[in-house]
Amino acid sequence: MEGEYYHRGVDVCQEPSSEHACAVATTTSVLAMLTVVGCAVKIHRVLTARVLDRLMLGIFCLALLECIFFSLKWVYVTTPVLHFLGIYLQVNQFLLVCVFYGGLMLRVLHKPALIKRFVRDPAD
Repeated sequence: MEGEYYHRGVDVCQEPSSEHACAVATTTSVLAMLTVVGCAVKIHRVLTARVLDRLMLGIFCLALLECIFFSLKWVYVTTPVLHFLGIYLQVNQFLLVCVFYGGLMLRVLHKPALIKRFVRDPAD
């Protein structure tokens, strides 16, 4: 069970022979919490912008929730429900990123009719 400690979160720090696993778990938890702060700042910037970009707002909100769930999973609760919920949020976030880049591609190709069908243009 060599790689099993990566799924147990910070609880692995209580074992005496797992310095590497404890360092990995602690670093992952701290980086996830910093990402939560970064996403909150980005959400604030999107909300205070002149034009509200709903796709960016959705992407950053999903990233914020994902980091919160994975932080809870790593630090406090090691239940599989939080892990699967975080993965579900990652998939939805990926879909929003695909919609964003698809709309960007259509704007570059100057296809306004397809832009309105694919993604609602914030300039309208």
